[in-house]
Amino acid sequence: MLTVGFSYLSAPMLYARLDNKERFRVPRAAREALDLHAGDSLAYAVVDGELRLRKVEDPFAGLGPVAASVEREFAEHPERFRTVEAVMAEMGITQADLDAVAPEPGLDDE
Repeated sequence: MLTVGFSYLSAPMLYARLDNKERFRVPRAAREALDLHAGDSLAYAVVDGELRLRKVEDPFAGLGPVAASVEREFAEHPERFRTVEAVMAEMGITQADLDAVAPEPGLDDE
């Protein structure tokens, strides 16, 4: 049985509209249900035609000091770093090899 306004899980469907930049605001009820606040990180995936969101810890939150350290190291010793192209050549990987890899939903979305 299909009821307009309700999902197959019998939970009320919330609606949002895309703005002129193709963004949408997560409705208050959804933000409260997920305990979302400004600056929170979300994981998302499109599964069976549905956009699924969940609150996650920012996997890069603790990398501020690491990123600064890498940046300093690169400024002082650029010879210690290699380009992606150099690593690919060393490993025998071509751009065609990379292009042949199927995209991973939720990670490779544009």
